[in-house]
Amino acid sequence: PVNPVFEPLLLEWLDKANKAQADLKLLSHEFLFRPRKPMNDYQIENFAASHNNPDLVAFIREWQGNDMFPKEKIDDAVTRTDADFNLLNNTLADREWILGDNFTLADISWMPNIHRMTLMDWPLERYQHLEKWFNRVKMRQSYHNGLIAWEPKGLQNRFLNYVKQRKIDSGIHVTCFGALALGI
Repeated sequence: PVNPVFEPLLLEWLDKANKAQADLKLLSHEFLFRPRKPMNDYQIENFAASHNNPDLVAFIREWQGNDMFPKEKIDDAVTRTDADFNLLNNTLADREWILGDNFTLADISWMPNIHRMTLMDWPLERYQHLEKWFNRVKMRQSYHNGLIAWEPKGLQNRFLNYVKQRKIDSGIHVTCFGALALGI
């Protein structure tokens, strides 16, 4: 239950988290899922035929058809995510949880996003209050039951190793794009 006074704020934070999913998808596919076995033309067409979401089909075709998403798309996704993280950071400067003293759906809606970005080696230390919030989140049993328990064993290490090796081999890393590359 949410205090009716906070309901508009809750809905606003849920909407922001929902809108952030497109960038999370693009960045996850670029910085975590790249080593996945490429789909051949038959598999891509089979995927397209079995999905009713033309945007998802176009996304998969673009991801599978290139070694990397266009730099502009990555720059924009990183910059929007950085803006969201700065907003969260500023919001959390004077409170423990996004809406104040209580852990709510607003916090739950951002948990997977922050978790996924940490797997990409996103520099969470840029956002002091957000980093502290995430450390509190990680201590909650609900975080472990609702997110970590569903990850295949060893997945986090595979992602972290891939991100590190890709940076060594090619110089490609999330910090090379958008607002993170500009240091703003």
